[in-house]
Amino acid sequence: LMVWKNMQKVGAVPSARYRYDRQLTQMLLLQLTTIIVSLIPYCAQTTYSAITMNEQKDSLRLAGDTLFVSISNLLFYLAYVTSFYIYVISSKAFRSKLVKRIPKLYYKICHKHPPQGRQATAQIPTVSMETPIC
Repeated sequence: LMVWKNMQKVGAVPSARYRYDRQLTQMLLLQLTTIIVSLIPYCAQTTYSAITMNEQKDSLRLAGDTLFVSISNLLFYLAYVTSFYIYVISSKAFRSKLVKRIPKLYYKICHKHPPQGRQATAQIPTVSMETPIC
């Protein structure tokens, strides 16, 4: 909300910058929503575990608790992993920069030099007069 209010105060902004700001706001709101949604089960599981820590539990209840812990931990960690995917899905600027950087990253990892434009490197076979042609 503070980002949105600040954008409203600034007033007229060039269209390219406004687009980037809008995409950034969209990315932040999506990431915030993802983190909040994933934190709710984790907080519920932590609270439940603290409350029922001293209770005697049978094997079925222990299995259910373990499943709840596993799912809530998975959701908790997935929230931070999904940031990249949120950026790719919600921002055209991020996607275009990513597409430009992938070849550079490939060449850096493979220790190859990126192509420097089009150069004719094909060799034309030549025939000398001393070589008999069969």
